[in-house]
Amino acid sequence: MRQTTLVILFSFILTASYTQKTFSSPTEEVEAPKITSQLKDSVEKLGLKWGSPVFIQIIKQEKKLYLWIEDPNGRYLLFKSYGICAFTHTLGPKITSTHTEAPEGFYAVSPVQMHRKSEYHRSFDLGFPNAYDIEHGHPGGNLEVHGDCKNTGGYAVNYEFKLGHTPITTFWALNNRPIEELFSLMSAAFTAGQTEIQVHIFPFALDKQTLAAWVDDGWHEFWTELAPAWQIFEKTKRPPRIKFHDGKYVIQPASANPE
Repeated sequence: MRQTTLVILFSFILTASYTQKTFSSPTEEVEAPKITSQLKDSVEKLGLKWGSPVFIQIIKQEKKLYLWIEDPNGRYLLFKSYGICAFTHTLGPKITSTHTEAPEGFYAVSPVQMHRKSEYHRSFDLGFPNAYDIEHGHPGGNLEVHGDCKNTGGYAVNYEFKLGHTPITTFWALNNRPIEELFSLMSAAFTAGQTEIQVHIFPFALDKQTLAAWVDDGWHEFWTELAPAWQIFEKTKRPPRIKFHDGKYVIQPASANPE
């Protein structure tokens, strides 16, 4: 009984740490609740449930982050994409401790990795290095997806500007709204019960034709190892199961939800 009570208390503390409504400025105090309300409306208009599990892809070459939300059938629907305004443009995994490289591979974000108060407004830690990185001696740590347009070795998100459509109304929104939206959607998923959010980072779309065009690149073997995760998700719209064994990723399709 005492152990159960401690587990519940610890879960409550973790949830409170990333949902606590603390604001760093009067502008944020006004804007942040509006963003959550607008997001909730947008999610529900698509027939999705607020707090449903989410999944993230980052595509380096496209400079984009894609946020997917699980639908009632257990498949994931693309909800929104964000531009990435600051990161190293080097393709391939992060193998040095400098900011000239950004990671590729498969990472998982838990509630404890969510940072409501960050030097770059909000942020979440990618969980680098993962087991694969450690096994292969890839150094570094504390790499985040965050707001503000600064290269810290992670990924800074911003708006994708489209001709004739300018959703930005303030300087605060320009720098902070994208990460505020991501943080809000991820926090809602955690609060509803998702324990980890997968983040898959690819150099480019790893379909067979595109991958073949990079056959002479030094990272082609590594990208071939990542490719099944891309291809499985493209086919099933369900994030695959990712494991690590004997120095390699082991990628399998996720089990379909019972109909």
